[in-house]
Amino acid sequence: MIGMQRYYALRGVKNPALRVLLISDALVLISAAMITPIYAAFVDSVGGDILDAGLTAAGLAFGSAFAALVAGKYADGLREKKSLLVLSHAVVGAGFLLFITVHNVWYLAAIQVVIGLVRALADPAFDALYSKHLDRNEEAAEWGTWEAIAYAAGGVGAILGGLIVHFSSFKALFITMGVLCLLSALYINRIPRRVL
Repeated sequence: MIGMQRYYALRGVKNPALRVLLISDALVLISAAMITPIYAAFVDSVGGDILDAGLTAAGLAFGSAFAALVAGKYADGLREKKSLLVLSHAVVGAGFLLFITVHNVWYLAAIQVVIGLVRALADPAFDALYSKHLDRNEEAAEWGTWEAIAYAAGGVGAILGGLIVHFSSFKALFITMGVLCLLSALYINRIPRRVL
């Protein structure tokens, strides 16, 4: 237990497992939201237009929808749900890093579909772990905490994404997005099994 306190930055959340899940998910949500306000500008920079921006964003959504149909059953049978989160966050981070190499809209669409599939595969595992560690008679409050963090992460990510591209480049943005996801994967991976 020595040194474990450093993992738990959310002091208002009493449950250590929930703190871990909230921190790791916030990193991924911030990174995903960083592209949101400027996605159409990025698509334009690789030769696409507004319709292409809509279609490639739909690729992520449809990839997620397809994966969500089967992911719950798979996650229920998985003993190490934590491993699925680690793998998902790492693959999403790699996907964001691949944005650096995008040279046309089709390549972007393919990356978006893969990211959507992987994110959706991990969502039921996250939900199962989070639900497992909810404190009795505090379920609504603890899900409310996750909702608040998800909304705030979206806002923080949107601001950071706009600032990074405004003052630097899309490449710097994608590196930041990828690194945040990889840090989330490393963070969860380092948490002892007894916590999650």
